[in-house]
Amino acid sequence: MKNRTVTYCILILLIVTIISCDDKGKMRVYHELNDNLEETRSPKDPEVPLKASMQSDDPNIQKALKDSVVKTDIKWQTPEGWVEKKGSGMRVASLTAPSVSSSMECSIVSLAGNAGGEQANLMRWMRQIDINLTSKELLNFVKTQEKITSKGGYEVTIYDFSKLQINQSPETPSMMATILSLEQKSIFIKMKGTKSDMSVFKNSFRKLCQSIK
Repeated sequence: MKNRTVTYCILILLIVTIISCDDKGKMRVYHELNDNLEETRSPKDPEVPLKASMQSDDPNIQKALKDSVVKTDIKWQTPEGWVEKKGSGMRVASLTAPSVSSSMECSIVSLAGNAGGEQANLMRWMRQIDINLTSKELLNFVKTQEKITSKGGYEVTIYDFSKLQINQSPETPSMMATILSLEQKSIFIKMKGTKSDMSVFKNSFRKLCQSIK
């Protein structure tokens, strides 16, 4: 009887040990999976290239953006030599400079809320012109961009992506943009064209942003 009791005790200890090891194994696997998901969503390593969370050709993203379009009362002054056209869809207005460039186009878009936030939109725009930065590089880029105050008292940061294309040819697609965070809405002003266009129209774009009120 005594031997049988000892045998039962040994079996119970073995079962508890096996279960304990199995649980630890499960916890370890869960932790590794969680770390991988974190890295995919928001890399913490400053040397891990950022991935765009909002693809411009994603129909779901485009539908969400269109659904968030809101009216805006902001006003601006069209730069000299530019032609303004009433916008459609997500655009409040479209501006061009046909007498100088056939590729430059500036758009003004008004969306509800923060429309994804600064980082998500900067990432998306950079992907559109084949620029890939690490999280550390993006942070440094943002810090070095020009900040101005518009006539309406809005704090404006002008993001000049051509500064990240120093070694690229003048015909490389490029962009300048700004994001205005207003009450319950965000205003996006974006100038697209070539790297050469950014150099030609930089001051005009700055004046446009500065005129907002």
